[in-house]
Amino acid sequence: MSKSKDDENMMTENKMIWEENYYDRDRVYDLVTELIKEKKCFGELGFGQNMQVDLSRIAVRYTDAEKVDKGVKLTFTILESPEGLILQSLIDGKVKMRPSVRGIGAIEDGKVDLQKLIAMDIVRLELE
Repeated sequence: MSKSKDDENMMTENKMIWEENYYDRDRVYDLVTELIKEKKCFGELGFGQNMQVDLSRIAVRYTDAEKVDKGVKLTFTILESPEGLILQSLIDGKVKMRPSVRGIGAIEDGKVDLQKLIAMDIVRLELE
């Protein structure tokens, strides 16, 4: 049985794929790995509300990143925070989730020139 695009984005075994869309994959990879090395790469549950990580909303800490076909495979640890427990419950309930880039940059030729990565938040995968 082949995997669908939605299956690829499901969080399984504490790994998920961020797919290239409006951002340059290599730039996202570089920024993510820099934050991972500094142990500062976190994700809030839901879309972040501003350009700072809200410590009360952190659900995951990313521990590794790997370039894949059209994206970046992220390895993470679900934290034992209120948001982490909610995230684990969503995953256990088979809710499809995906990472979402939160950062600062400029739009050039339909792509975002990402200058600073704030977080890789965890959001619901929208069904088409």
